[in-house]
Amino acid sequence: MPKKEANRIEFFTKADGAYVHYLSLAEPILRNFDKEESIDDINDIIELHQIKRYIDADLFLAHWSENDRSYFREIVKDFWNTIRKYWITIDDRNFKKLFNSLEFSYRDSFWGLIVTFENYKHISKEIFVKVLNSKHIFLHDVLHHKKLVKNYGQEIRQYMLENEKSAELLLAQYEEKHEHDFADISFPGCLTLEDKEQIILNYLNWEDSNLNYIRLIVNSRDTDKLKLSDKTRLKAHHVERKKNNEILETGHVWNCGNQVSLSKVQEEPVSITWEDNIQKVSYSIKWLDQFDDSFSLFQIFSNLFDFIDEFGLIELVSKKEEMDVMEKIFMKSKNCYSKGMAFTRKSNLSHIQIFMFSEYLKGRNKTIEIILKDVIDGICNGFFGLKNLTITFPSENTSNLEKVRMIAPEFESLLKQFQLYAEDGIIDHELRRIVSAPKKISDIKSLVDKKYGYGTSNHKLQILQHFFFSDQSMLWDIDQNKDKYHNLFSLLVNEDVRLLDFKNYQRPAIEKFIEDGYLAENQDGFVKIHKVLELFVIGKLYKDEVISYWHFPSGIQTVIDQMQEEGLIYFGKTLFSEPEQKYFNFYLNKSDFTDGLDLRNKYLHGTNSDSDEEHQNSYLIYLKLFVLALLKIVDDLAIDASIDKNLCI
Repeated sequence: MPKKEANRIEFFTKADGAYVHYLSLAEPILRNFDKEESIDDINDIIELHQIKRYIDADLFLAHWSENDRSYFREIVKDFWNTIRKYWITIDDRNFKKLFNSLEFSYRDSFWGLIVTFENYKHISKEIFVKVLNSKHIFLHDVLHHKKLVKNYGQEIRQYMLENEKSAELLLAQYEEKHEHDFADISFPGCLTLEDKEQIILNYLNWEDSNLNYIRLIVNSRDTDKLKLSDKTRLKAHHVERKKNNEILETGHVWNCGNQVSLSKVQEEPVSITWEDNIQKVSYSIKWLDQFDDSFSLFQIFSNLFDFIDEFGLIELVSKKEEMDVMEKIFMKSKNCYSKGMAFTRKSNLSHIQIFMFSEYLKGRNKTIEIILKDVIDGICNGFFGLKNLTITFPSENTSNLEKVRMIAPEFESLLKQFQLYAEDGIIDHELRRIVSAPKKISDIKSLVDKKYGYGTSNHKLQILQHFFFSDQSMLWDIDQNKDKYHNLFSLLVNEDVRLLDFKNYQRPAIEKFIEDGYLAENQDGFVKIHKVLELFVIGKLYKDEVISYWHFPSGIQTVIDQMQEEGLIYFGKTLFSEPEQKYFNFYLNKSDFTDGLDLRNKYLHGTNSDSDEEHQNSYLIYLKLFVLALLKIVDDLAIDASIDKNLCI
């Protein structure tokens, strides 16, 4: 009796946690396999191949003995002989029939075995075209295999030109951003740039085109693989606008927002409430009024507004960890800044905070610009000894357009001056004037070595981050948890959990972490975090995608150094971390992201709009970026000074 597809065994990757479940299904097949028995169902044959891949990858169930493992290694050799005998019989006579009998989950594996045994050499192009035009085909599966693409290039090209949905394959390969492992696909060499643009145009004219893919076209960037004319881009903008309007007309809109207010009676510094998905933030005037000097007022941006955290990292950047599951899997252009609802809230809130604080300061005959100038003169030049860092801010009665045009070059000047100081220990203004080109944000150096640590692509690090800190891990969900925690690290730090409290499918992974020393059973039988400091650092890397080395005490710095030796961490020496560089570039230019605000070039080349409201918003954004840059500079100066005095920030 044929198996139900839901019970089929599939191999994904060696790191995938599903291996326990699938090997449990595979065990009776491994123990009862008879190499003399004939197998007629192609799906049963492919299933043998899936099991073999698990054993070849040295993945076993914990209760299997060494004898079991040795026996299974020999058995899968018989699997392979059975697979080979069956597969070499596939040719023009049975190819289409066998393809139509495939279960959905085995289609990609089918093509892989066709390549392995070179059946395509015995399958005519006429038969291949018939399969290509069947209702069960997924061209994506074929394009995974370069040998198939090369052998049937002209046939695949013609199919793509005649099928509008083929554009989605081009866009997925060339324009979509993939958060997880993505298997590249290949296209025929005979598919020209003109062909690709025609396929895109066919898609734009197709009534059933998907808005998500239309947005990829809008945000596409010319490469040697895909180039679109201005007319095609304009058409994409028109189609996007039309489909957006259709969505708005149906009423499928999700509202979210921020409200900021000042309270004369509120005692606590800040009060945050939520109402109908609106974040309402209230600040105490009494609390703000107690600060008189500019540096204390400047610190409000970090201590109250949370522009930067206690580690000196900008909190306003987009973080993958702050996105929900749907935002992570939702289609995004690789040319766009990755942002979700959390980033939008932070961005809107910070914008309102700048405006609100500016209005509040007017009542005290102060401005944000005055505060920044005082910090530069008193803290940077005075306390830290830069001596001649100079910035000129626009006056209050200047128009919004002129304010932007004035602060933009001053922002560039701030970065250039600090770069000169980082390189030479002095700010040479004659040299600054000679260097006319704007500095890339990524080029601004830190005063200190090992400023930031980043996680490598090391497999061990990826495993630890996923199983200890991801809410998608299978290990944190136990019966006594009751949704209090959403990752294994938080669960084990806050609760007493015994090994038997974990479910059967969870225990092999927990036992492996105990064996590797990351977990331990204490004298009371509870599973506890053992390598606490290392996992703490790994958790920070997972949350922020970066760590600020000098903000940690020496004990944790030692752990970070050991992680570098193990190839888990690498260091960078820049003023801004990599996530911060992306954040600034999103606002300032389109060098990294096609959806960037491009403020730097817009006002430099006079392509800005005539809207005074837009100029005001642009100035507030520049003011926010100026505040953030100065916070980072002060932090860098403080770290440098603390290293000289052997202190911890």
